[in-house]
Amino acid sequence: MGQADFRHLNREGRWLGWRLSNVTVDGDGRATLTPLAAGPGVTAPAGEVPAPAGVLKSGNGALWWSSPATGTLCRIGPCGDDDASRAGPELVEPRGLAAARERGLVWLADPGLSRVLLLRSDGSLVQTVGAPGAPGGPGAPPGTLSGPSDVETDARGAVYVLDPPNARIQKFSPTGQVRSAFWRRMRDDGLVRDPRAIASRDGPDGFELLVLDGAARAVFAFDEAGVPVGGDGRPLDLGAAGAPTAICASGRLLYVGDAARNAILAFRLDGGEPAFAGTVPGYAGPVSALSAGADGDVWALGAGGQPVRLAASGGFGTRGAMWTGPVSAREPQLVWSRLRSTIDPLGEHSAFRIYVATSRGADAPPVDPAAPEPFGPPWRAFAPNVAAGYIGAEPAPNLWVGIVLSGDGRGSPQLSQLRVEYNQLSYLPLLPRIYREPSLRETDRDDFLLRFLSLVESFVDDASGAIASLDRLFAADGAPPEALPWLAELLGLAPAEDWSVAKLRRAVAGASAADALRGTAAGLGSSLIEAIGGVAPVIEDGAGAGIWIAPGAASSDDAGGSCGGSCGCGGACDGAGDGERTWIDSDDARLGFTTYLAAVEPYGAVLDVSATLDHTHLIDEDAVFEPLFAETASRVSIRLPPGALTEEHEAAIRAVLAREGPAHVSFEIRSAAAGGRLGLAMLGVETVLGGPPPPAALGGAPRGRVGQGLEVGRAATL
Repeated sequence: MGQADFRHLNREGRWLGWRLSNVTVDGDGRATLTPLAAGPGVTAPAGEVPAPAGVLKSGNGALWWSSPATGTLCRIGPCGDDDASRAGPELVEPRGLAAARERGLVWLADPGLSRVLLLRSDGSLVQTVGAPGAPGGPGAPPGTLSGPSDVETDARGAVYVLDPPNARIQKFSPTGQVRSAFWRRMRDDGLVRDPRAIASRDGPDGFELLVLDGAARAVFAFDEAGVPVGGDGRPLDLGAAGAPTAICASGRLLYVGDAARNAILAFRLDGGEPAFAGTVPGYAGPVSALSAGADGDVWALGAGGQPVRLAASGGFGTRGAMWTGPVSAREPQLVWSRLRSTIDPLGEHSAFRIYVATSRGADAPPVDPAAPEPFGPPWRAFAPNVAAGYIGAEPAPNLWVGIVLSGDGRGSPQLSQLRVEYNQLSYLPLLPRIYREPSLRETDRDDFLLRFLSLVESFVDDASGAIASLDRLFAADGAPPEALPWLAELLGLAPAEDWSVAKLRRAVAGASAADALRGTAAGLGSSLIEAIGGVAPVIEDGAGAGIWIAPGAASSDDAGGSCGGSCGCGGACDGAGDGERTWIDSDDARLGFTTYLAAVEPYGAVLDVSATLDHTHLIDEDAVFEPLFAETASRVSIRLPPGALTEEHEAAIRAVLAREGPAHVSFEIRSAAAGGRLGLAMLGVETVLGGPPPPAALGGAPRGRVGQGLEVGRAATL
């Protein structure tokens, strides 16, 4: 019935005012589950917890990985070459890998050597870091290594080495000098007691070293000086991981290999709750090493074999929630009617559910995004995967809306907009009064009829809205882009397929004004300019097509009797009205300005001069001048500047002429030559200065030269 008031809840396409948990807003303003890396569908049998190893996708595109069991280091070059094992007498038990600041070099942790090695692409040694030493715990002498298993670097080339036998992490300069203050700060803070793996990332405030602590089953963040980020190291609880083995950071996500689940888990690093984002789809098996490439891809190394690529944003989290409120409006009384969502068609791998709550007070209903059911009472749920529903309830000034998005990791709902309607009139006032009597309805089903009618109305709501907005289809500014070609054809336009939406709107908006000029030189000129892309043609009818006649002015003796042109003589008569016209001398005529060269006699023919026996029709006084224009009055010339008359432009001009040109008029299309006609040329359009010089003729006038005594138009030709 009546149109309800409404509000859109996705403001500015950024979901302003919403709280998001494991939900991301993409570039098109759609709310989706958090994008995750996804594997190609690899499944490896579960086994013992693999020993730590190393994998690295370096900045130059080379892929490296280590195999502690065989004592080998492998590399695949940027172009897929150099697929070979690189083992030397200096490698015993290669494990962790990190990119060096120097292009093409890598750092390798080898606990069998109790050293960290800097290697070239061919496996040859450049330098070593650290000195072998017996395990002495966190208090071992600075710079000594007992069994380094992992290594990381920062943008300045500093090297961070994990040494599990000593339960510590040391920092070295690019040239190998130990920076003992780094570990002292970490040790004094007491956050890390059992370091198992390390990773690095560029955080909001700069470099961050992420440390997986086995005792706390959490990840702590430290800066390049060993100071905990945020004062407490911003601990990330890995409670969802039963047996974490390896970590790496990519963007705002931390990927964790979990031997208990035989999977790779993703956790959020932005501090949101819950921290667990989901399980990486397409990979199942043990993980001994993880590494993130510059392109966002993640590389996973299992118990053996080659690394597996996990494509960036190939998957999604499995569950997320978003909520907002209170939503209100400036109305004396608010009755919330319906909530409608704009969502892409759901695939078989995704689902969603909408929740609403109303209240007279400002207290928000409870939300627990980590719970299996984030929106408990007093929230009310719509049916699963239902895009629109009736809100109902008693009048209330405040509304809260919540949504749960879910999937299996291979897909996600794509939510674009939510629209809430209030104070809807519905069809109820159209029914007889007896249906609106509260006393005749059960009190526990007091709003049944309103709900039922709202349901019926929802079925025809789209059609009713389309009918109500039919006028938009005929508005140049309001019509949807897909309706513009139809509207243009309805108005007699012939839009080309390559016309932009803006050009279509301009053409439709000017169609009425253009229709009033159809068939005139002005209307034809506008259509031609539009058709040939802004090139201005010159349209000239037969009146100026090379016809020169020489009418004179009235004699001073007879000027007093002139009629002033009222009789149609142009002021040339002697006052006798439509009587005999008087032609006098043309001493004051200016060639090309007040004179026209006649192609024929004004009277058709002159006896003994231009008349031919049995082939000439002499005319009387009423038809004077007709022979001058008989052949040229219906002939129009269209001229384009030099170089503008291309085959494409000519075809476009002929299409416009066929559509808009008068049927009795013939057209000539040609290109303007260099030069100009005095009195008839428009500077810059018809007048083309320069051009090729006129051909020299034997015995003819010489070409003009710039110099003394030169007069343009006399001694020189432009």
